[in-house]
Amino acid sequence: MKKLQALAQSPLGRLLAVGIGLGVVALMVRQSGPENVWVAVTRVPSMFLVVFVLELGVLVTDAVGALLIYGPDRKKIPMREVVRTCMVVYSLSGVLPFGRAAGEAARAAMFARFVGVPLATATAARIQALSLLGNAVISIPSAMAVVAVSGVASWLLLGVGAHFVVAGAMGAGLILAGRRSMLGSRLGRVFHKGEAWGAEVDGHLGSNENIVAPLAWITLSRFFRVMQRGALLIAVGAAFGVVPSFVSEAVNLVSSAVGDAIPLQVGVTEAAYGYASQTLGITKSDGVAMALIVHVAQIVCVGLGFLSPLLTPAVVSEPEAR
Repeated sequence: MKKLQALAQSPLGRLLAVGIGLGVVALMVRQSGPENVWVAVTRVPSMFLVVFVLELGVLVTDAVGALLIYGPDRKKIPMREVVRTCMVVYSLSGVLPFGRAAGEAARAAMFARFVGVPLATATAARIQALSLLGNAVISIPSAMAVVAVSGVASWLLLGVGAHFVVAGAMGAGLILAGRRSMLGSRLGRVFHKGEAWGAEVDGHLGSNENIVAPLAWITLSRFFRVMQRGALLIAVGAAFGVVPSFVSEAVNLVSSAVGDAIPLQVGVTEAAYGYASQTLGITKSDGVAMALIVHVAQIVCVGLGFLSPLLTPAVVSEPEAR
């Protein structure tokens, strides 16, 4: 298992994952007909701008939720550094296998010099937990929409239901474990001089800092994603509405959970939308086109994220003693 994890995080592993994903995309496009996919993608070119803006909405609301978890200490972080870091985190989350965890580790490292290692470390764990809870929250209306369209005997309902249970259990488990497991002290024994900040990490993990507002912003980012799904349905000429948008998000949730090891879930999302095309009331080529459109928007955002260090140079700050 450790060897597989090491391979997944290595450059070769990332190339293999992307290669497999691109191979699946090519296969889906070939099966659907390249001409049909191209027609679907270019049917409403102006909708790409809407999809891109909504992707920025996802990025911004998720970043605000993450920043709020830092509590009053967030005021110590310069706004320019907040923007730069959040864009880099988005990019890392997109290109690395299991990228959310890697992105939060990077955010903690970049913010630690402003708020200290203990708070940054504890906050990274809490952001991960609230992200999972946000996914669980959006699974509820998505599951209700699937029932309205397909009834209870549906593979999609089973998938989004499993996603709700796993994400909710893991998110709540991380928060409870942080408060009771003395994780910081245990980690502190592993790292050199870590015992000095391990107990403080436990203090932050066990604090009663309000997590409702951060969770609300993180959940709002999921609703931006639902609006994006609605825009994608318009882009391929499908029926538009609240219920179809949530059904489309259910497909996205299931595919994201299955393909978390593949950067941007390239290939997995295309396969999922192609397979769920009948449920969504669209053709297979339209389903592939929906995934391709959003991937292009994500790739643009990822590119901007990696350019952000050049556009907004890092703020020089002396590390605080903690």
